[in-house]
Amino acid sequence: LKTNDYLKTIAAHSGDTMSNAVSYIGKTVSTTDPTATLNNGSANWNYNVADDAAAVTLKVTDSNGNVLYSETNTDVASGDHGFTWDGKTSSGKAMTSGDYTLSVTATDASGDTVATTRGVTGTVSSASTASDGTIEITVNGSKVPLSSVTSVS
Repeated sequence: LKTNDYLKTIAAHSGDTMSNAVSYIGKTVSTTDPTATLNNGSANWNYNVADDAAAVTLKVTDSNGNVLYSETNTDVASGDHGFTWDGKTSSGKAMTSGDYTLSVTATDASGDTVATTRGVTGTVSSASTASDGTIEITVNGSKVPLSSVTSVS
C-alpha cells in the first residue's frame, strides 16, 4: 500500500511540473541551455561576462562537437550580451537548419579566465515529456529542460 501512495505522490508532482511547463507557452523565457536552433538563417544566444574582458571568444559547434564558426571580440564590458549566428561557417559555407551549441571563453588583460555563462532567450511554443521523464519546453524551435529556465516574462 505504501508503494501505491508513493506512486500517487510521484504522479501528482509530475502533473504539477507539466502544468507549470504548459503555463510557459506563449511567454518569453531565458535558459542556461547552450543549444539554439538555426532556423531561417539565424540562431540566437545570450551570454554574460562576469568582469570586463580583454578578449571573448565565441564558438559555434555542431552535434559532433566540430567547430563551425569562431570569432573573438576585444575589450568586452561586463554584463549581458547577445549573439546572432548567420548559419555560415568561418569559411562561408551555409549550414542546414538544426541545433547548434555556443561556447564562450573570456580572458582579462593579464590572460586570466573571466567567468561566463550562456543560454537562449525566446518564446515557448510547447511543452512535452522526454523519454527519460524530463519535462521539456520548446524555445525558438529547440527542446530544452524546464530546469534550465532562469526567468519568465
